[in-house]
Amino acid sequence: FPLFRITSQPDGRDVYAMHDLVFEALIDSQTIGEVCEDWVAVEAAALDALRDAGQYASLFEILLRLHGQDGLIAGLEESGFEYARQGGYVAVRRLIDRVSTLRLVEHPRLLLLDADVLRETQNLAEALDRAELAGRLADASGDSDMVLEAQKLTTRLMIDLSRDSEAVKIMDAMNTDGMSKDHRCFISCQYLTCYSQLVRADLARPHIEAVRGYIHDSEVSPDTRADAANCASFSLAYLLNDSRSALKVIREACNLSGTSLAWSLTTRGNYGTVLCETGRLAAAIQVLDRVIDECEKKGLACIQWTFLGSLAAAHAGLGNLELANALVTHAIEHSRGIGDLRASWFHALQRAIWERGEGNSDLSLQLAEEVCDRFTSTGPETFVLQSHLEVLASKLALDDEECVSAEVADVRERLAETNSIFHVLRADCIIAEIDRRNCRLDAAVARLAALKPYVCGEGSNWYLAMYVRAFPGLLSVFARAFSVGDLPGHLLRMIPTDVAQAALAESAGVLTDAEIQRLAERIVGKKRAHELLAPLAEPLPLKVQVLGGLRVQAPWGLIPDKAWGKRKSRVLFAMMAVSRGKDISRDVLFEHMWMGLPPGRALANFYVVWSHMRKALMPNPHAGCPYVEHRGGVCRIMPGLVETDLDEFYEVAGTLRAAVAEEDVEAAIKAGERLLAIYQGELLPGDLYDDWFTPIRNDLRHEFGDLMALVGDHLAVHQQPAAGMRFLRAALAQDPWREDLYQIALRCQIAAGQRSGAVETYLACRARLSEDLGLDPSAETQRLYEQILAMETPPPPADD
Repeated sequence: FPLFRITSQPDGRDVYAMHDLVFEALIDSQTIGEVCEDWVAVEAAALDALRDAGQYASLFEILLRLHGQDGLIAGLEESGFEYARQGGYVAVRRLIDRVSTLRLVEHPRLLLLDADVLRETQNLAEALDRAELAGRLADASGDSDMVLEAQKLTTRLMIDLSRDSEAVKIMDAMNTDGMSKDHRCFISCQYLTCYSQLVRADLARPHIEAVRGYIHDSEVSPDTRADAANCASFSLAYLLNDSRSALKVIREACNLSGTSLAWSLTTRGNYGTVLCETGRLAAAIQVLDRVIDECEKKGLACIQWTFLGSLAAAHAGLGNLELANALVTHAIEHSRGIGDLRASWFHALQRAIWERGEGNSDLSLQLAEEVCDRFTSTGPETFVLQSHLEVLASKLALDDEECVSAEVADVRERLAETNSIFHVLRADCIIAEIDRRNCRLDAAVARLAALKPYVCGEGSNWYLAMYVRAFPGLLSVFARAFSVGDLPGHLLRMIPTDVAQAALAESAGVLTDAEIQRLAERIVGKKRAHELLAPLAEPLPLKVQVLGGLRVQAPWGLIPDKAWGKRKSRVLFAMMAVSRGKDISRDVLFEHMWMGLPPGRALANFYVVWSHMRKALMPNPHAGCPYVEHRGGVCRIMPGLVETDLDEFYEVAGTLRAAVAEEDVEAAIKAGERLLAIYQGELLPGDLYDDWFTPIRNDLRHEFGDLMALVGDHLAVHQQPAAGMRFLRAALAQDPWREDLYQIALRCQIAAGQRSGAVETYLACRARLSEDLGLDPSAETQRLYEQILAMETPPPPADD
């Protein structure tokens, strides 16, 4: 077989191929010297050719075979960064693992390369350790250039790990005299990132202008220019409230040539994120899908998991909640895995926002509270306040208006110090919604009108759409504050049909009929606008049965038991229904439903149960729930919209008493029969928390017995004792221990001449009293029995 082959190509080139056996024979330096006297120059030219062609895998394979670990180290120091930037992060990491620890610490540049690769692929904390060690070693050896490179990477990693203030201190200590334009641009970018995340617009402004000047400067390297564009875009959007300029800057940066793979993907990923936040969801998904796919192929985990959260938010905006939750779960898990805790918390906070928009306010509250706790322990304060706002928004969605009102103004005031409308926007939405609910419409409109320049710039379309999903009534307030025609189109396109219907229903009294029509047309178009407007009407009442068991008939059908989600949500509604519109203090509910739990945990459980109850009563979570109210620390049903059989029971009871008082026999019989139809059994038999329902249940049973006794006695007096027995038997079936009912029954049977029936009634009375209560019949019952015994037995019927 051939050991050496030369093949001529059509383009005139000759290609040389050598068998591995020849390579092994020539690997010895003495042997190769005999074959090729100028081997060193040949080797250098060949390696340079591989570098120029970007064939790094072959380059490092040859270096290892020719020169072992020494060759690998030299090659990594010279070409490792470029190999990594072209997507070889995983390969470079494997090559570094082949270098012994002792040799690694002898080469600060190699340590810095390891830190850079770790930052992009695996572990931020370990990467920071490597970068700091490289800086110390370089300083000890007097290598000032390497010290600067180590400081640059160290500050970037500190920013990644939310240690912005420490990063600023390192940069403040740097000596910028004689620095290249590239280095100065990088440092301005780092300052800008820190001050943006610390929300210090006053300190960031000079750096924004400086950074924007570097973006198109050809003397600055492509990667540093890409960094400048990303930093400027972030600051313009979230610090200076100029989303349109931010979108323009980041879009132009996507076309920069010569950038490394990591910076190219970062820039395109940020572009996709901005597209999502402005409501251009389909375009965002297209961009982000490509970025994430390429990251996965190249092993760029840090970039991949960051933008997976943005992709999840875009799908949530389109209503693909199952996919969004799956994506964000992966993003959270893997961000934690590489040490980027801040990213994982922001992913969770975004999920809290869209879960609330889908009506899952209890889950939203849980997520927001967890994130708030995390930021409270780590800072900075702006992130604490942002997450606190989402906690308050979720509590407002659960109708805990009193708690939210007490806190939101303070949070808003502290955020206003940042001069960032992006941060203040959500606080104003919460306050405006509270004003709207309390009929302070002018105040709500005035508050949102102040946001018009920013909102019309479309920078927060995604967030606003999610707030409208959670609070549909806000849309009409925005429409009145801006005018229907000025509402951003991408915002309106993120409003689903069920939310739109709820929002239009809330618009009555806020917008004119013409404005409501125009708003519907802007959301779904002229052809479908009538579909949104047709079902708008006053809500139909719920019909609730609690006698004989809970049964709730909604306008759309019977609510099945499984719809309540949790047993306690069913019991909570039953407690309010039985109270018939009266206030029930939340503390009373805590005492009966979560006795012994700390107040905080009881409140959290209450939010979950309240959320499940509302979903059962109103399948469209965006339409709100008009049937129940939770305000000022009390809960109640809305009597005009919840009709219970208890209401009818007491109404008919009054009619019966009036008929008896007026000696209207027919009216008394009719009312009595209606009561028999209503009283299907005792109140919520066997239901949970009997200690709450038992007194009401006993009172109702006694009231039913009194009413049946009243009508039975009334009929006996008016010579209809047999008819009266029907009502008495019904009363005794519900309360067989009431001796007064037996006595009235005996009188009716005596008046009707029913001797044998009366004897059976007496014996039943005596058995109940004796066996169940250990009592003997009273003297009055005994007297009636003696009267029964003295009755003549009616003669047998005559034979035909």
